Amino acid sequence: MKKTVLFLTICGAALVMSCGGNKTKGEAEDADSLALEEDTEVVEAVSPDYLMLDLKGKVKSFSISGEYWDVIGNNVEFDEDGLICQINGETPNLERNDEGQITKYSWEVVYDYPEYPETESYTYTYDEQGQVLKIEYRGAFCDYDCTFERDDEGNITKRINKSATQGNTSTRIEYSEFDEKGNWTKCKADGKTVIRQLTYWE
Repeated sequence: MKKTVLFLTICGAALVMSCGGNKTKGEAEDADSLALEEDTEVVEAVSPDYLMLDLKGKVKSFSISGEYWDVIGNNVEFDEDGLICQINGETPNLERNDEGQITKYSWEVVYDYPEYPETESYTYTYDEQGQVLKIEYRGAFCDYDCTFERDDEGNITKRINKSATQGNTSTRIEYSEFDEKGNWTKCKADGKTVIRQLTYWE
C-alpha cells in the first residue's frame, strides 16, 4: 500500500511540472516578442531641414533680428513634417536630393539693369551629420563660397566667405542664450547682438 501511495505521489508531481511548469513554443515566442518590444527604443526621424539648420525639437518657425546671415534665410517657416515651406515670406524654389536634403535654393530678383541675371541661388554641400559644409552663392553682382567652423553642439562659430570679386571675409559668432529645447536665442556676430525667436509645433 505504501509503494502504491508513493508511486501516485511521484506521478502527480510529474504531471504538475509537465502542465504548469513549461511553456508551449507559442507562449515562449510571444513572451520573447513582448520583451523585445519593451527593450526596443523608438527613434523619431529628424527632418533633413532641421539637421541642415541644427534645430532641435519640432520647430514651426524662426525669425532673426540683427546683422546675422543664416544659411538659408532669417525668417523661415516649417510644415508639420519639419520641411521648409516659407522663406522670408515667400514659397521657396527648392531642389532636393534622394535623402531629402536641400541641394539648391534659388530666387528671382528684379534689377534696373537687364544685363544682370534675374536668378540668384545657394548650392549646398553637406557633411556626414547632415549639416551644411559649404554654400556656393551665385548672384548678379558677385559670387562667393562660404564654409563654416562649428562647436561641439553643431552651432556655427565662424563663417568664412571667399570671393574673387569681393575678397575674403569672416564672421565670428558667440552664443549666450538658449531655450529649453537647446536652440540658441541670443548671440553676437562680430560683437553685434543678434536675437532669434522660435515657435514650435509641440
